[in-house]
Amino acid sequence: MQRVRVSLCMIVKDEEGSLGAALEAAARVVDEIIVVDTGSTDGTRAIAAGYAGHADRGARAGGGAGPLPRIGIFDFPWADDFAAARNFSLGKATGDWILVLDADEVIEPGARRKLGDFAAGGERVGRDKRVGQVEIVSEFLSDGEVRQSSSLISRFFPNNGEYHYEGAIHEQIVQRGDTSQAGRDVPRLEQNVPRVGRTGVVVAHSGYSGEMAAQKKNGERNLRILLAALERQPQDPYLAYQAGRTYFVMNDYRQARPYLENALKLIVTEGGGGIIGIKGLPAYLPLLLVSSGYALKGLGDFDALFKVLDLAIGLFPDYTDLHFLRGLAYMESGRVKDLSEIASAFETCLQLGEARHKYESVHGVGSFLALYNLGCFYEALGDLTGAARCYAGAAQQGYQRAAGRLTFVGGS
Repeated sequence: MQRVRVSLCMIVKDEEGSLGAALEAAARVVDEIIVVDTGSTDGTRAIAAGYAGHADRGARAGGGAGPLPRIGIFDFPWADDFAAARNFSLGKATGDWILVLDADEVIEPGARRKLGDFAAGGERVGRDKRVGQVEIVSEFLSDGEVRQSSSLISRFFPNNGEYHYEGAIHEQIVQRGDTSQAGRDVPRLEQNVPRVGRTGVVVAHSGYSGEMAAQKKNGERNLRILLAALERQPQDPYLAYQAGRTYFVMNDYRQARPYLENALKLIVTEGGGGIIGIKGLPAYLPLLLVSSGYALKGLGDFDALFKVLDLAIGLFPDYTDLHFLRGLAYMESGRVKDLSEIASAFETCLQLGEARHKYESVHGVGSFLALYNLGCFYEALGDLTGAARCYAGAAQQGYQRAAGRLTFVGGS
């Protein structure tokens, strides 16, 4: 079987702190690297150029087999349009398949085989090969701890001219000439074209754990593009959702709330105490709901939070993060008819397990974090035996905060 050639396409700007690690990891996986610089003023371009020099000499970093992949470096003037820059990069690729990564994303060493297997599988829907999803694992700060979340994003597709990006911000891969979803408000592949599959590839994303100043700068840039797009398309729920998510990630829950609420109203029509209709059931709806819930929790509006949770769990009963949020809301608000409702929420999390292979999810909500909160619940009731059991279970999974509480309640 002929080896599939994979081209990595990457757009960069002022990424000197992360680009080297991304290129080093990608060198073990791909056959060609396309770096499109959109106006760096730091050492980003020099790092890429230095790497290209090593590739020209044929020495693979780390002693791996075979030569380094060819690297091409191109300039593209930035015009507040991520899709335009992405599409420019795709046009420079010569491989059979294209992998898209950012400069702060490091791909796992075993990804070469997984990508090859996915491409060789060639499952078709009609005449079209599947688009491959990779699991992006991101770090974020919560309650003084560095935690991780996972999301599945379409990043791997054939280089056959059929695919391109749309959207000035939070761009999505779409298929050219696809009229199957004509008339839909958000004709994006992620929501409307079910020709996707999981590659099994894991990518570590470090962007959210970087310096606060850089996060703020990126958030402000994204908001500028999003709000301009919303002025042109005020009825686009995806744009409203992304604006709300941007404020949410910046911990500005008050600003996030109206955008998230508006996105939800544009998708879900309620009346008579229930749901009248749902517009398209977009792929981002679960995360829209959980983001809305956490924003409301941060604002202390538990009436609105429980209303969102009732709607969300009704739509996605297997989304562990929603049950975890319900447990937190019970604990913080005290609005329970029976204290057992608190335990029930976290026990449901443990029964469902981790949700990362279906939804964007925080690691631990179906395991050690749920156990830890159950331990807190039992400790508050004075049930130190039950608390110790839960803390021990979480500590065995490597959660250090649980290990500290286990010592405090006298467990071993």
